[in-house]
Amino acid sequence: MTNAQPYYRVILSEANAAQIGVFVAIWSQIELFLVDCTAKMLGISQAPAIILTDGTTAGPKFALFCKLAKLRIKDAETLAALAEFRKEIGFLLEKRNHMMHGTWGLWVSDDYKREVAGAWYPKGVKRELLIDELSDLIFRASKQTHNIVKIRQHLYGQSWDWKAENPPTFRFSKSEPNRPIGETERINIGALLRADDIAGI
Repeated sequence: MTNAQPYYRVILSEANAAQIGVFVAIWSQIELFLVDCTAKMLGISQAPAIILTDGTTAGPKFALFCKLAKLRIKDAETLAALAEFRKEIGFLLEKRNHMMHGTWGLWVSDDYKREVAGAWYPKGVKRELLIDELSDLIFRASKQTHNIVKIRQHLYGQSWDWKAENPPTFRFSKSEPNRPIGETERINIGALLRADDIAGI
């Protein structure tokens, strides 16, 4: 073998692969704020919060976050954001698991008349994720980044102005992240990335 071609053909166009990449990037925002909010509600920094949930699958992490949030949040607007987040996150988590842990290939209809790229995952109620679901998943996951940021703002007593024409960007280096454009606070991604933070606990 002279190239890096996998044994089975990858049935994904460049546009499909880009959509998967966008979903993964959006999901990373949800997971970042999940850890950050959980740490805040527990009264600890991000590094020990990561250690506390290390080795735990995403489902229990979201369950812990939701239980803590129900205890801590009393504001009606934030509770509405939490309710929508809780309603959507289980569905999105299952789809994310299909995307990341499933095997990509061709889904074939029962009558053998339709074939479409998809991921097969033996776990869950619906065992397949079809490629034409990705646009909707990106939209729904994007909405949940707004809900979890709203929850974070409430927990920290902050408010950020969000503009669709100029959304903030995460900027980070090996140590401290740079101040994201349009935000009033540094997101401490550095604490998530620095091994010496965790080693010092």
